[in-house]
Amino acid sequence: MRDQSLIDLIASIGDADFLARMLAFINLQTVVDHLSLFEFDPALVPRFVGAASRNSAQTAILAGRIYEREMFYRFDPTSERVRTGEGKDHVVLLTLSESEIRDPSYRSSIYGRFGIVERVSLIRRVQGRWLLLNVYRDRGSGRFDSSALTNLTDLSALLMACTGKHIAMVSKRAVPRGRMDAVASFESMLQSLNSGLTRRELQVCAHALAGITVAGIAATLGVKDSTVATLRRRAYAKLGVVSLSALFARCVAHITDTKR
Repeated sequence: MRDQSLIDLIASIGDADFLARMLAFINLQTVVDHLSLFEFDPALVPRFVGAASRNSAQTAILAGRIYEREMFYRFDPTSERVRTGEGKDHVVLLTLSESEIRDPSYRSSIYGRFGIVERVSLIRRVQGRWLLLNVYRDRGSGRFDSSALTNLTDLSALLMACTGKHIAMVSKRAVPRGRMDAVASFESMLQSLNSGLTRRELQVCAHALAGITVAGIAATLGVKDSTVATLRRRAYAKLGVVSLSALFARCVAHITDTKR
């Protein structure tokens, strides 16, 4: 079972389901409810790449986007560890529980809203890029015990090597580095709203939520910039929103309501 899951993980490198495959592989060793991936830019600011969840593809990706947009990395010890250069030659493993987060907005917006109790972060510089792979447990699973931490430590080198290869492959595509994972998850999320969007309207909104520009969306979908604007306007009308921020807020509200 583990061998097949590892084969599936390696085969998915560069594909939209890579993080979901990785989450499935990790769960053969220890329980992990969510997973997210960040890449640090040249200024050492973490940029959200994608995420996956065991029970909902939306929870982890929404949390990741909120973390990036609200710049909660300012209160996160992982950013400091990258700035000091740890992880250049080996994987650094850090834990962060809900009670350890000092900033109340960060704690409530991520851990409180989505029911997260603890995070384990893997940090490594791979192929010239600083990567941050986070795994989470929610209240139903409880905090990571010593056995779980040992399992994650044993897997860390393999996980970061696969992640580095994945990032290198997707960086060559028209969509900015790593955003394909985010686009796929946002498409799934928008479908759950049951708003009657067409396939193209779904694609345009999902790409926009993932941070892709109008020009980038047009290039990816093979349409004109004006077509992207028209599709977005029609989608907003169906969804009852007037801006990308309002659309994102509606997605957050929908996922929060379904978890209650």
